[in-house]
Amino acid sequence: MLHAFAICKPSTPSAVFIKPRSALAYPLAIVRVSGRWGVKMPSYKALVAELNGLMRLYLMYHGPYSLMPKRAEPMRWGMVIKMDRLPLDGRIIGGYAWDDSVHRVFTFRRLSRFLFRTAFRLGEICGHRPARSCTSRDPA
Repeated sequence: MLHAFAICKPSTPSAVFIKPRSALAYPLAIVRVSGRWGVKMPSYKALVAELNGLMRLYLMYHGPYSLMPKRAEPMRWGMVIKMDRLPLDGRIIGGYAWDDSVHRVFTFRRLSRFLFRTAFRLGEICGHRPARSCTSRDPA
């Protein structure tokens, strides 16, 4: 695992090391194959203990935001239906009382219904448009 952590190339160009959980896959594969051959290998518990140490080092070096997912996952029909069917009874979800009297909840529910039924993407509603440079002004 330490070898994979130091040698493998990360998918993010700015990163120096791969994520520790990615490095865990290498020794687990080696342990699995070696176990078939009857070779004594470190236990899963020992590998996880080493992983926890690597994760602490990784977080100290890269910071806590480095482990956040970078890729957006699509919202499926079932997810939207589950969110839409949540009762508006004031239960706390995501730090907000789930009720239409809360502006963010009201906006989220209406916007999610609109986006899903019209096949728009959120980026088309609130996407960032690049600012015009000072040299490209209209001559008017």
